[in-house]
Amino acid sequence: MATEQALSAELSRFLADKNTQPEDLLALRAFLRARPAYSKPTSYISDIEQRLELLRDIRKKWEKAAVQMQFTAVLWSALMVIPLEQLRDIRDNPFALSIIKSVIPDTTMLLKVFLAKPLSQDELTHAGVSKKRTRSSTYSEARSEAFLDERNLDKSYRDRKESQKCELRDRYCVVTGTANPDICHIFPFTATNTPDRTTSGLYVVYTLWGEQVHQKLSRMLVGDKNIIDTAMNMVALEPLLHRWWGKAMIGFEPIEKIENGIRLRFRWLSKTKLAMKDEVAWDLNPLDCLQPYADEGGNVKIAHSSTYRPIVDGTVIEIIAQDKSAIPSWDLFSLQWDLIRMASLCGAAEANDDDDWESDDDDDDPPQAKVERTTDDLCPDSPFMASPTPVFLPLRSVPVQSQVQSQVQSREPSPTKFSQLRENSPAKSSQHRENSPAKSRTGRVDENNPW
Repeated sequence: MATEQALSAELSRFLADKNTQPEDLLALRAFLRARPAYSKPTSYISDIEQRLELLRDIRKKWEKAAVQMQFTAVLWSALMVIPLEQLRDIRDNPFALSIIKSVIPDTTMLLKVFLAKPLSQDELTHAGVSKKRTRSSTYSEARSEAFLDERNLDKSYRDRKESQKCELRDRYCVVTGTANPDICHIFPFTATNTPDRTTSGLYVVYTLWGEQVHQKLSRMLVGDKNIIDTAMNMVALEPLLHRWWGKAMIGFEPIEKIENGIRLRFRWLSKTKLAMKDEVAWDLNPLDCLQPYADEGGNVKIAHSSTYRPIVDGTVIEIIAQDKSAIPSWDLFSLQWDLIRMASLCGAAEANDDDDWESDDDDDDPPQAKVERTTDDLCPDSPFMASPTPVFLPLRSVPVQSQVQSQVQSREPSPTKFSQLRENSPAKSSQHRENSPAKSRTGRVDENNPW
């Protein structure tokens, strides 16, 4: 009752204020009339106590075998989000220690591919790329898709048709209703240039999520029939949310398949005190290392553009497609939900990209002259971040020298079926697309953004 009286008094003052404009009254009415869909969220890490108990059991095996290896935050984060039955199967597997040890490099690889982060020299070698990596070579590698080649004009047109499908389907930001959104990839577009890395990262899916999930995702993300640059892997988001998504500050939790679409729960994620390579305790409780971004005093919040209602944790989003080929992929949104939670837990999105660079005294500056674009466009803060200015590409073929060469690397056998898959996988080839020219786009599709 006291709250209602206080609100009534505030409303009277608001209406009596000489500075109150007609637009303010319309906004207030829209706010009061809106009934946004909401689904009460649970902790985004489920079954914490059961997981910690299973990890303690695995740790006992680890200590008994005197395994000399760090248990890192990135591996811990994966074991915190995989299905509980999968974690239980690992605990009961006689080769549990080999399983855990085998997935560490691939877990890091998968997260870095998902976040479009550069790889260290060891990670490049693990993925089958042997050449020493320098600042300039990796800069060229990361930006190689930005160069237009006339040979790819037909393919570019087909890709533009896919982004138009997404634009037609969503029209506005699916969260805030804002006009002129970015067309974002759920799994990053840059993965089309590095299929070997995606394949390497997906080995951890085979081991920790299971063979069935691995088979589905491999068909979607690797090979000539992948759906990475299709509307099924796209969603419209306003630039600020696009950037926050890349920083693992928000995520999208799939909650239901609906007719011709998907229902998602918008989630606010928390900031971690950890870094990917930190050694952590096996039974570390995630609640002990997570802190809401709002607790830092930052203004991390956003509202719907039409109703002015705040977008809260648990806001329900529906994406409906008239064209069945544009229905968002449940499996890719599910993968996103697992990986974005992992990134939130282990600090992957905040990783310092410069940690793994090799020095290159001969070429310290990026090759800005190769593409007609602004300095801001060349160096975005986040792989998800949308460029605020148009990007103009020269209408001519621009030769790009490949900076990274690939070669097939043999991998140590593992006592699990997983290692047999690793050895026999046809995707572990030396055929790289590191120097593939960009697929030309126009409109709100971000030329500079791997997502």
